[in-house]
Amino acid sequence: MDMRSEKYPYRLDVERRLPNGSLTTDGYAARHPVEFRHWGHARGYVLWGERIDRTDWENWRINYYGK
Repeated sequence: MDMRSEKYPYRLDVERRLPNGSLTTDGYAARHPVEFRHWGHARGYVLWGERIDRTDWENWRINYYGK
């Protein structure tokens, strides 16, 4: 995996890079939102120079913060 940002806490066991360059957890973050609480610092779906798959991030946000 290309490490674009030294600050971003990569989870190589559950994250992968999509062809468009964004990161996805294939829904893992939404099922385990506390493990990805750092996503709460994202502006929209961009965190420390990394773009998170928007669907993955939105599902995480709903499960972490509620609708």
